[in-house]
Amino acid sequence: MILRFGEVHLTFKNVLSVVIGFCVLGLAVIPLAVPIDHLTWMRWQAAILALACVAVVALVWQATIQSREDHEREIREKKRDERQEGIETRIAQVMQAIQTGKPPDTVAHEISVSAHASPGEMSPGIDGEVYRIAMSPRSISWELVRDLFRIQGRPQDASIDCDILVELYLVNRSTKDSMYIRDLRLSGELSNGNTVNFVRQDDLRAEDFNNTEFEYGLEYEGHNEKEPIKQLCSSLPFCLSPAQAIEGWVRFMANTNPDNLEGKAFKLRVVDSLGEEHPITKATTRESKGKVGLRRVGS
Repeated sequence: MILRFGEVHLTFKNVLSVVIGFCVLGLAVIPLAVPIDHLTWMRWQAAILALACVAVVALVWQATIQSREDHEREIREKKRDERQEGIETRIAQVMQAIQTGKPPDTVAHEISVSAHASPGEMSPGIDGEVYRIAMSPRSISWELVRDLFRIQGRPQDASIDCDILVELYLVNRSTKDSMYIRDLRLSGELSNGNTVNFVRQDDLRAEDFNNTEFEYGLEYEGHNEKEPIKQLCSSLPFCLSPAQAIEGWVRFMANTNPDNLEGKAFKLRVVDSLGEEHPITKATTRESKGKVGLRRVGS
C-alpha cells in the first residue's frame, strides 16, 4: 500500500515506523514531563500502557511486512538468476555451435495435426489429409531472443521468422476432369486470438548456418545422417490428372512468436486454377517416420 501526498510517497511500512517512533517518543517524554507522583494516576498509566501496546503491535506488523517483502525479493532474485543462467547457457550453446559449425541436433518440434482438423464439407474437387506439422524457428538463438524480451517486460513483442513444415496427401476426386493446384494457404490461430498467415515457400531450405547451406530432413534413431524429405511438388501450378494423388512436404514461413502457436489450430486450404479454396480438414494418425531436423544441402 502506497500513500501519495504531493511529492512524498509513504508506504504502509513507513507509516508503521512513524507510529512506532511516536509511541517511543511518548514513552520517553511522559516520565520527564509529568510529575513523579502523578505517574501513579490511572490516566497516565493507561496512556503509557496504550503507547506500549501500540508500539509492540506496530513493531510486529512491520516485521511481518518486512519478512514478506524479503521473501518476495528472494523469489524475484531467484527467478532473475534462473533466467540469466538460462541466457548464459543458451549463449554458450550458440557459441559452441558457431565454433563447431554444426547446428543443434533438434531444430523442429511436431504439432499434433489433430489440433487443426475441423469438421467441414468434403471438397468436390481436391481432397486430402494432413499427416503431420512441424514447426522450426529460423534461428538457433530463438530461446535467447525470447528470454531477453521477457527480462525487458515485453514478451509479447518477441518474434522471429518461423518455418511450418506440413506433410500432406492430396488427391483429385474427379474421375473425369483434371484439377490445377495454383497455391496452398496456411494460417494459424495465436494465443491472443489473432490469426497469422504463413506464406508458402518454393523449397524446403532452412536458414544458412556458418556459411553452410541447410535443408530440412528426417532423422532416424540409430542413424547419424539425416535423409532428405520429398517435396509435395516441384513447382506450382501443378496439374492433378483424374483420380491422381500426390504426397510430400510443403514449407510455409511467417514472422511470429512460435510459443503462441503451441496447441493452436491451423487451417490449410488448396487454391485451384479458378481461385476456389478447398479446405483440407482431415488428419491421419499414421505413425510418423523419422524426426524433422537439419541436413547439409547435397549431403
